[in-house]
Amino acid sequence: QQEEQLRNARFHLREVEANAKQLTDRLETLRETEDQLAISNREVTQLLAVVENAKLKSGYAKDALKLLPEDGIGVADVKQSLVNADAKIVTASDYLKPLNKKLQDLIDPSNYPDFEADQKRLRDLSIMFARPEMMQSEFERSADLYKQAEAAKAECVRIAKKYARLMQQETSQGKTIEGFGNGFLRNHAAFLAAAEKLKESLPESIRGHLRNAKQYAAEAVANQKPAWFNGGIPQEMGFAEQKVVLLNAIDPEAGGKLETEITKQQAELKKQADSLRELIIRENKMPADVFEGPDREKAIETAISAWKVQEPKFEVLKVRIPSQDWTRDTKWTYSNGTWYFSDRSRIQVRLLIADQKNPELAIDRPINIWKDHQKGDSMIGTPLWGAEEELPPSSYMLRSNIR
Repeated sequence: QQEEQLRNARFHLREVEANAKQLTDRLETLRETEDQLAISNREVTQLLAVVENAKLKSGYAKDALKLLPEDGIGVADVKQSLVNADAKIVTASDYLKPLNKKLQDLIDPSNYPDFEADQKRLRDLSIMFARPEMMQSEFERSADLYKQAEAAKAECVRIAKKYARLMQQETSQGKTIEGFGNGFLRNHAAFLAAAEKLKESLPESIRGHLRNAKQYAAEAVANQKPAWFNGGIPQEMGFAEQKVVLLNAIDPEAGGKLETEITKQQAELKKQADSLRELIIRENKMPADVFEGPDREKAIETAISAWKVQEPKFEVLKVRIPSQDWTRDTKWTYSNGTWYFSDRSRIQVRLLIADQKNPELAIDRPINIWKDHQKGDSMIGTPLWGAEEELPPSSYMLRSNIR
């Protein structure tokens, strides 16, 4: 029985010594690590599990030794070996336990109260830059986004630095930040590359629209075609005006030159339109009316309320909403050192109002309605033109054409 107990003690001793060697060898490398907080928390946890196993097996060995006589053959050697191995285990434990506490504090989610907000912003910024193709059609929105590009990159860097330890420790939070960060950098780079490419072609594209508008205007005047001033001409000028906003963001010098060209052409077009003013007004028709959303009446009330600020007394003859649905715009905007989140939708209401200066005419008053989804879908209205602004002939129509 004593020989069996001695064999048990030696069996457990061998595992304790193996654990002690594993810990001693690994600690030699870990102690040399200059940045102790860069050591993997998972490895430290695993090594502490080795410590606990060694302590457990050391206890088993001691239990077996208690049943043996002090002067038994081999007992003293086993005891001494166990003392030596235990000393190494204690040394490892004394190093690993405080290190583990520091690392657990480092990765404790409660120490990162801003994480949800930061990861949401990083994710949203990544999504914002995810569609470089938007620069082919959403010119004004793309221009606004381009202006945010530098601040967005800086925000990505700030967040990455803030959670660098979590990424280094490969925690779930760290992996989330790293994933969104890498996604943002890819999207951001692709967006800027597309903008740089577009920088070369935009000026000629804008001038193409100006040439088309100029040609249409000349033909409209020559052939007495007033409808062109409500169709192809404003459409071409609208494209030019939208694209120059984007060009101004990407290349302010080139954008400034083209703005001058656009302003000059607008003045020429105004003169040409005025020469056909009566014909244009006579042929103007009511805008389309296709919106049937549940908040139609609220949008109309908001538009009427907005115009009352411009003109306290007026008569609404008809109301038209040409769009089928709201256009939603969700984005982050950097201003004065702070990021602001906005989530709004827009639709345009057209109020056909009696012209108080001419009883035969009505005036088309476009009112942009903004719905704020962060404020219970509350609405505000913004008139496209003020009451005192000079309007083009396209803004008037015969009251007899209102049905």
